[in-house]
Amino acid sequence: MEKKQAHSTQQLSDVIEKMNQAENALPISKDMYRRQLSISFNQQELQVNTQHRQVIDLFFKSLPESQRLNIIISVAPSSAGEPFKTLNDSWSRLQSLKAILAQYSKEIELIYQPELDLDSATIHAVGGKNVQ
Repeated sequence: MEKKQAHSTQQLSDVIEKMNQAENALPISKDMYRRQLSISFNQQELQVNTQHRQVIDLFFKSLPESQRLNIIISVAPSSAGEPFKTLNDSWSRLQSLKAILAQYSKEIELIYQPELDLDSATIHAVGGKNVQ
């Protein structure tokens, strides 16, 4: 099981590296880049799990080195069905993601985005020399 998981992690790492090489050729400008990562949660998950952490770590390792990095976390409503439960679930997920992403940047913006797919979140990373 561990061997299979290690193989899957290596495959994921290889795919991210290929994407990174392709995207590095297409920066926003000479001194800026923008990347995004989408994450799906199970209906009952309110916190980032181990697999999410691994993917997030690989994502940030694949980014070009930059002097400055801004992060935007967009989170969707949960599929709980009840309005206040949905908001509470989304808030818990936002806080969980923010706690993990704080190691990469102090500049983190949180957004509740109802138009995203239910039980999902998107991490936007904007970096480079000229990022404010």
